[in-house]
Amino acid sequence: MSASDVLSADNAAESSTLRGRLSDVGLPTVLSILKDAKRTGVVSLVNAGVRKSIYFLDGKLVFAASSLTQDRLGEVLLRGGKISADEYLRLSQMIRGGQRLGKALVESGVLSPKDLWWAIEQQVKEIVWSIFNWEDGYFHFDEDDQPRKEKITFDLDVEKIVVEGIRRADGSGAIREHFVSTDSVVRRENKEPPLELDPHERHVIDLVDGKRAISELCEESEIGEAETRKVLHSFLAVGVLKTGGPKPAPLQQTLDGGRDYSSVVELYNEMFRRLFRHMSEEVGPIAEIILEKYLKELKERPGSLFERVRLRQDGALDPAQLERNLERVPEGERHDSLISALNELLYSELLAIKRTLGASHESQLIQLFRQMQNEAAG
Repeated sequence: MSASDVLSADNAAESSTLRGRLSDVGLPTVLSILKDAKRTGVVSLVNAGVRKSIYFLDGKLVFAASSLTQDRLGEVLLRGGKISADEYLRLSQMIRGGQRLGKALVESGVLSPKDLWWAIEQQVKEIVWSIFNWEDGYFHFDEDDQPRKEKITFDLDVEKIVVEGIRRADGSGAIREHFVSTDSVVRRENKEPPLELDPHERHVIDLVDGKRAISELCEESEIGEAETRKVLHSFLAVGVLKTGGPKPAPLQQTLDGGRDYSSVVELYNEMFRRLFRHMSEEVGPIAEIILEKYLKELKERPGSLFERVRLRQDGALDPAQLERNLERVPEGERHDSLISALNELLYSELLAIKRTLGASHESQLIQLFRQMQNEAAG
């Protein structure tokens, strides 16, 4: 089954149906989409006959469930040393009529209400964290009111869950498929990490200078390539670090200064359309969500030319809003500012292609865009 068979979204901003494969769209991306869109519902994940569900309420991660015995509340209490094996067995045998184990433990005096709440929160976290170790799997989001019906819910920080989930992952599962290319340049953002950094994480973050590629950072790091890339992946996933990707040398940096605004924007819009069409053919409608995410990162920069600019259904930019934004730039600087901004977005989208589909797809598009720019320059 191809990625396009399993990925679908009604639209990038208001999707009520989101489904796909974890090897195509990483778990951090799925969780971030639901958080940012403030969705309410349940995302179900299935792998090798195991089903796990994550509940969202207005974009907040509030609950999780699992079909595995090892994820049951009693198992969490045993691992946490809150109850003994004898207590667990005795109370499990006493439960009748659908009564929950947690309630029975509190009523029998074995567990305090505080310990019960700790255990259920830990259970929810461990269920979500365990998915980061899956080698593959399918996910499907259903928008409904089920999260409102749970009697015990939490307000868990999605970014903290993501960082801790990647920390606990062994790096051989699906998350490895989404590591950023080693030729990408990483920079720090003005954002604090959601969790206190471990010493080895601080070591890697301190190496980031916005100039060196990931391959160079791995060479400098004292913890080896695999662990360095895992640290970078975790803080890229939550926006503490950003990457615009490598700037492909084959693409021109400038066009003839005599070209008018409309022809420049239309040339780049045609490249954006081609890229969007290519990605959509491979992964389906979720391509729009992925590319919107890269555009959003550029929008958030101070003075961005992409402020309030949206991707159209064909992947092109709104030229009218872009032109209005360009009016803020001194007239003599507008051409270079426009070319620089459009190139940066194009490089970012090419990075999305490389990360999602592979280097061969990126090379194919670079060759096409080079030809288009040469024809325009001629």
